[in-house]
Amino acid sequence: MKKAIAIIISLALLLALSACAASETSKESEAADIPSTPEEIITEQVETTVAPTEEETTIETTAAPLIDDPEQLKTLLTNVFSNTAYQTLVTVEDGTATVIILNDEFSSLYSDASNGSQESMMLWDDLTASFLGLHNSARDLMSTLYGNYSLETILSSSKGFPYLSITDGEITLDFFHFGED
Repeated sequence: MKKAIAIIISLALLLALSACAASETSKESEAADIPSTPEEIITEQVETTVAPTEEETTIETTAAPLIDDPEQLKTLLTNVFSNTAYQTLVTVEDGTATVIILNDEFSSLYSDASNGSQESMMLWDDLTASFLGLHNSARDLMSTLYGNYSLETILSSSKGFPYLSITDGEITLDFFHFGED
């Protein structure tokens, strides 16, 4: 009985070894087909995927005609910035459109912020962010329709004291944060 078991185990081992050998041979033949380094893979892919073209494609684009009327631009900006809470003045001269927002509440808001009111300061920061977003939207619309104008937005008191100035998307003056680093 021991001989029979030994023969069966020997046959099982031989079958297992021959299966492993067959598997190794199969892997070696597959490995011969696949490049062994990443450089070879990249080179092979480039060689097989890049094909020279004989024709060049020309795409013609035409820009929409731009409106060259400063009065229409002035009307557009007046409509974009108009609000019952403040007065809006718009001028257009020499490639620059200037929007002046007049509101006496800026003075009292500044006074409260100067006296340490964090709520007033947060309100100013929210107001600044809101006008910056409005300025950028108006600037995008203006450049689409009217071309390369510069846009300046100024928040001021009715006495002409500027509290905020935004030029072409950049805050150039913020009197509430004047002197801060």
